Amino acid sequence: MRKDIKLIELYCTVCRYYDNLLAAQAQRMSNNYHPVFTDAECLTIYLFGLSHPLFTVKAIYNFIRSGV
Repeated sequence: MRKDIKLIELYCTVCRYYDNLLAAQAQRMSNNYHPVFTDAECLTIYLFGLSHPLFTVKAIYNFIRSGV
């Protein structure tokens, strides 16, 4: 399956669980009331990186920046 389709499916799954179960437990605690990206997007990127054996935040960041 193509990476972009997997990413979209993962995002939809994260949104479904985040809205129903995780919002109170996994919400970012920040003074920034207008973040550039949502918590669900942040979780999706992290999980997508883990699914492509990348285990550090820096490696995941570089992977996403390279254009998936």
